[in-house]
Amino acid sequence: MRYKRGYKKDVVKREVTPSEAADKLMVLCSRGERCCYDAIRLMTRWGVDAQAQRDIVDMLVEQRYIDQERYTHAFVEDKIRFSGWGDYKIRAALRAKRIDDELIDAAIELFSDSDERHRRLVEMLSYKKRGINAKNDYDLKGKLLRFAASRGFGYEEALNAIEEVVKDDM
Repeated sequence: MRYKRGYKKDVVKREVTPSEAADKLMVLCSRGERCCYDAIRLMTRWGVDAQAQRDIVDMLVEQRYIDQERYTHAFVEDKIRFSGWGDYKIRAALRAKRIDDELIDAAIELFSDSDERHRRLVEMLSYKKRGINAKNDYDLKGKLLRFAASRGFGYEEALNAIEEVVKDDM
């Protein structure tokens, strides 16, 4: 038996057999998009051996419970539309999940409407600007630039949006 650290106390977690893991993953993948990395990470936590993990992932991909391309498109769309992430942050998150660069590029290209993204970035920066205590415009621009960079936007894209936000103030 393995011990899993719980929020309030330690909870005993029992080992999961490969057939149970496959059933659990089928249910999880039916409810929402998952990638191969997510499935392997879960099975590792459940104590499934490496060969069984590979076999289960192969079966899930073959039966289209897991589709890397579909997952990548859904991830990019969610992060652009709902989280307000930029290209750099999205790429880093997907690379951490071991997604191929070709899939990432195709998905970002598909969902990157530059006018819409610029408008959203200007909105985020305008909202952020209200809560910033800045000594002068230089300080304000620096803080806004760091905020945009933390959201994964490139320097030029962020600078153009910041100029627009600061210009509206004057």
